[in-house]
Amino acid sequence: PPPPPPAPPAGVPLITTGVDPATGFEFKMRQDGWPHQGLEGPHAKSTSFLHRDLSHGKMRHDLIVPRDRCGALIGPGGSVFKDMSARIGAGVHIFDRDLVPGEPEERRLGVVTGSPP
Repeated sequence: PPPPPPAPPAGVPLITTGVDPATGFEFKMRQDGWPHQGLEGPHAKSTSFLHRDLSHGKMRHDLIVPRDRCGALIGPGGSVFKDMSARIGAGVHIFDRDLVPGEPEERRLGVVTGSPP
């Protein structure tokens, strides 16, 4: 038989930061909390919004996303983002221009913030 494919790099572990009692959904976040407030560069504004959301008691859920799929989380003209914001009050932050520490170069961080139902 052919050898198994190599395992993906481990990256930075995600830790559970909360559980929605109604659905059992686990909210997960990078253990190192990246991106930190004060991130410089193209995503400084998104980092500011992200930390503002968290300071208002919202939950954060991190997604490690292949860079070529980041657009699917936003949608054409921002349609997916706008729909999520309108229906459930979620914020979506895609750090598509920043290399994610501890992850392969082709992966990016997507962060969804919001209040559990």
